[in-house]
Amino acid sequence: MIKTAQAIKATVGSKMSAAGLAYLGKLVKIAPLGFAVDIGTYKGASALMMHKADPQRDILTIDDYTEGVDAKKRLELKIDPLETIRRMHSNGIYAVRGKSDVIPGLVIYERIALVFIDADHHGDAVRRDILAWRDLVIPGGIMAYDDYGSQRWPDVKPVVDELMDDWQRLGCQGSVAAFRRCG
Repeated sequence: MIKTAQAIKATVGSKMSAAGLAYLGKLVKIAPLGFAVDIGTYKGASALMMHKADPQRDILTIDDYTEGVDAKKRLELKIDPLETIRRMHSNGIYAVRGKSDVIPGLVIYERIALVFIDADHHGDAVRRDILAWRDLVIPGGIMAYDDYGSQRWPDVKPVVDELMDDWQRLGCQGSVAAFRRCG
């Protein structure tokens, strides 16, 4: 998995560590059958990693393409979202441009096996994403978060810990923390 993660970082680019990407690949392989959802597409590295790890799994990736530079500032992202969306579709990944806390209504009847949240890292946005998606994850499914414990994004860990305290903690590798839904 680490070599695949390094190759994706080298070709696509990603702010995520290779260790975090590799862990995401492992998580998608152990998730039950169903959709994997990537919230915060950026350049598409995490969605591509999930696809490489499990090519038969349907992947939905969502981004509104606004980017925060740190916990206090926001700015428009300087990438071409349409190019990223085309790259995702050419790899058999469903890419949607939109708000991550609004899109769940489109997939409410699908089996959601894994949700990876790496979007707006401000506390209120992390909370909205978790609350929008956690009840859609099937029993045994996984929710994972990037920048968990990051000094740059201090809101992520406390919000995740608060809202995921009734889920089984699977661990943390790189900057990715994962939790499994029980029962």
